[in-house]
Amino acid sequence: MRKKKIPISGAPLDWLALKLQLDLHSAFYRDSDVVVLKSDVFQLTGGFSFALPRDTTLDFCVSDNIASETSPDVAVHVDVRKRF
Repeated sequence: MRKKKIPISGAPLDWLALKLQLDLHSAFYRDSDVVVLKSDVFQLTGGFSFALPRDTTLDFCVSDNIASETSPDVAVHVDVRKRF
């Protein structure tokens, strides 16, 4: 299995960072009869980091396998971090 990651990020404002990442990997089981298992994966993730007061950050992103048409396979990630 081969993997590749392509991250892109930028901070248009002091309190906001935009993030985009594309993860690629080859199929887990090429000999499978299940289409999802024998297909390559193109996982697209996009989101932002939002700076809150007192060294706190809110991260939000949505992730989807853009190559799969079998079902809505969207994942939502939310993270709150506090630096000490």
